[in-house]
Amino acid sequence: MNPKLRFGTRLCTLAFVSALAVAGCGSSSSSSSKADPAVTSSSSTVPRGAGTTSASPAVAATITITITIKDIMFSGPITVKPGSTVTVENDDTTTHTLASDDSKSFDTGNIFPGATRTFVAPKAAGTYKFHCNIHANMHGVLNVSA
Repeated sequence: MNPKLRFGTRLCTLAFVSALAVAGCGSSSSSSSKADPAVTSSSSTVPRGAGTTSASPAVAATITITITIKDIMFSGPITVKPGSTVTVENDDTTTHTLASDDSKSFDTGNIFPGATRTFVAPKAAGTYKFHCNIHANMHGVLNVSA
């Protein structure tokens, strides 16, 4: 057998086995990593079988939106679906809050450095301005649209 052909066959086999090994190392649980604080990230968890045709209806995906606080600023503006879970991540060196300007739609309370808090976006579509109760110059906008 030609040595070049034998080497190519081994290389293809190695690539195939490696691809299978990597695919087999996956996990059904999701993990998160820190993203660029200036970028709003979103992640979705889709149940097995969602998006495929079957006799049973697919379950809707769970969406989590993250607002990051860094350098005494909120990332954003942020757009979410009504009722979405919003995570607020404090990547700053001081405590912050995130509270709606109307004082009733959402309020995280204190978010200590390195900590996260969550709230549920309002169910009514609209533009919701928010601020930090500790730092008067910190403002942001949460857009809720269907």
